[in-house]
Amino acid sequence: MKRLFSKHITPELALQFSQLSRQGTMILTGILLVKIQLSLEIIGLYELLMYLVSVSTFFWVNGLIQGFLSVYPKLSADRQKAFINEAYSVFFTISIIILILFLLFYRFLIPILTGRDSMPYLTVTGLYFLFQISTFLLDYLLFLKKKRGQQLLNGILHLAALVAVVFPLWWFENLYFSLVSLAILAIIRHIWLIAVAGLPYQFLGQENQLRKWLTISYPLVAYALVAGFAPYFDLWLISNKYPGNAATFVFFKYGAREIPVSLIIATTFSSSMIPLLAKEIHQLDTFKLKTERLMHLLFPFTFFLLLASGYIFQFLYNSDFSASVSIFNIFLLLIISRLLFPNTLLIAMEKTGILLKIAVLEMLLKIGLSLLFFEFWGIVGIAWSTVLSAFFEKTMYILILKKRYHIDFQDYTPVKWWALYSITLLGLYFLV
Repeated sequence: MKRLFSKHITPELALQFSQLSRQGTMILTGILLVKIQLSLEIIGLYELLMYLVSVSTFFWVNGLIQGFLSVYPKLSADRQKAFINEAYSVFFTISIIILILFLLFYRFLIPILTGRDSMPYLTVTGLYFLFQISTFLLDYLLFLKKKRGQQLLNGILHLAALVAVVFPLWWFENLYFSLVSLAILAIIRHIWLIAVAGLPYQFLGQENQLRKWLTISYPLVAYALVAGFAPYFDLWLISNKYPGNAATFVFFKYGAREIPVSLIIATTFSSSMIPLLAKEIHQLDTFKLKTERLMHLLFPFTFFLLLASGYIFQFLYNSDFSASVSIFNIFLLLIISRLLFPNTLLIAMEKTGILLKIAVLEMLLKIGLSLLFFEFWGIVGIAWSTVLSAFFEKTMYILILKKRYHIDFQDYTPVKWWALYSITLLGLYFLV
């Protein structure tokens, strides 16, 4: 049984399950909040609180993890153990600093970020934030240590957040108890993280890889801030264009979600390939073959969702969310650029400064297109600005790999399959 488990459940697959559980929980939570017939005001308040958590973390968490995955495989076994503890210490320290700053300046920040004068439940949300954010590191520590069984358990624990949010709202009709449940769950996962990484600050001050890690990571943090700016800018724009209108905020956010399966599998695939390519950048045949397999899985799945999206939203939510379907269909087109991985090669090569420069250009393009397209097509125009700017970013990386490092697009991408699938998807979109 153990041999069968080891053969079929790879560390990459276990990581994908864990990430899918995390993202799937977010989607299912939204669905169930609608199904138990909560008001759009309560749903919008919950989503705004989670938005505040996300907007203060997405950039540095993603950037530091990408840098961590690039440095870790090159260390000796002894140094890897110390490096894990150093990484956890940095994550926890940053979480404390951000929480203190937010609590000091929340009266100024809340109106800017949400368009509201105040927000309830900030204290308990802050407790959840403090213990939750560092646990993003846990998924990747279990992956690197090849703890497949623990990773699957980790994924199940992600799903427990669904119960933590929905059950108190259904039983007590009070968002406070849901947030307390999330905070308790975050504390449990944080204790698990300590068991894996050790108590914080044990190895700080010794000879370590912190400087190299942070040197590699700071462009990635800035890149993640700029590249991940798009969805948060969209939500900020909508909350300010429609002040006090929680329904429009929810309609756009629920529609402006890439397929959780596709997004998580593609992102996890990219992250899991960094250690492999960091050791040997010329293993492009393996990388290309795995990319092709990914395309055969995710493109047909996207075709199905595009054709069935209207029925899916009607079934999962209700007729009130029909406005989200057109947004969702546009966001499905992001799979065309998401399944191109020139950025993975650049991270493995430690050419992280390039990512930042291109991301700045993409951000400027995104802002300009969002403001322009909103005037003509409203929230649908905002969705199109995301698709076009994302494709621009990947195109620039492809050109840089070709001109500066002499790595051709076809060396790491199954071009014929990608082109065929992309044209088919665009054709289906305009036919539907």
